[in-house]
Amino acid sequence: MIILQKGNPYSVYCNLAFSPVYSLGTSNPATQVIGNNGCDYNADGFNYDFPMTPSFGKFKSGTKQQFPTGIFKASDFPAPAFGQEGTLGRNSYIGPGYINTDFNIVKNTNIPWLWHDEAAKLQFRAEAFNLFNNVNLQNPDGSLSDSTFGQSTGVYPSRNIQFSLKFIF
Repeated sequence: MIILQKGNPYSVYCNLAFSPVYSLGTSNPATQVIGNNGCDYNADGFNYDFPMTPSFGKFKSGTKQQFPTGIFKASDFPAPAFGQEGTLGRNSYIGPGYINTDFNIVKNTNIPWLWHDEAAKLQFRAEAFNLFNNVNLQNPDGSLSDSTFGQSTGVYPSRNIQFSLKFIF
């Protein structure tokens, strides 16, 4: 079985709590809130807000060599105005592609002398998962507040080969 897929969609978001900035540079809650240093842009209490759409838009491609080091920076995504929602939507970007080849081979051998007239079988099976050992990266980190933002830090499993022997009677 061969699988060739485009990458999976993923979102760029910010999950830091609301961090108010007060007027006159004080931290006194009695003064007026004029900004936010966190990422809960609209101050609704949910820390999973989307930023504004960056200058390169909602599409940016990358190679498998670029994904581990990051295809974009957090500074590419501007914050919306205080109290506003960001314009970047959910699942706006596509991660790295996926290539996988699974292969198996089976050999059945009859053993007629074991159970009188009934034949028993001995089955040998060899299976290879990700036969060509392609490096398949997972989606990049989409959280603007993480130090690994924009980087693929995980991979799907590498080649795995297994053998089995089965006696059927």
